[in-house]
Amino acid sequence: HAPLDRRVKLAELLKDSPILKKVKGRNYVDEFEYPSLEVLEQGSRNIEPIAALVSPVFCSWDAASGKRRFGLGGVPDPKELQRPIILVGNHQLFALDLGPLVREFLIEKGYSPRGLAHPINFP
Repeated sequence: HAPLDRRVKLAELLKDSPILKKVKGRNYVDEFEYPSLEVLEQGSRNIEPIAALVSPVFCSWDAASGKRRFGLGGVPDPKELQRPIILVGNHQLFALDLGPLVREFLIEKGYSPRGLAHPINFP
């Protein structure tokens, strides 16, 4: 009943409340740290059962021949291009395909794609 009391300044209480304070957002690009080899190996062990269950097949586009090819060999290397690249795709429900995708990139290309998501997913 306090908000109904005219002595209570509800607007001031809300303004001073921590729920309305701006929290400095994280910079996920500059603050990114590559996982250790141990963490990557553990993650790979966790992914193997999923990969065995769904048997993913990876295809890419070969720019030289203009044809689809199996594997990720047609995906450009950002280091060779000296610029970032963007991988556009869709994923399954609960992103169960994301682990095998990242694992395949690490094995075949030597780097990991980084996902994009709305900041609301990362409070």
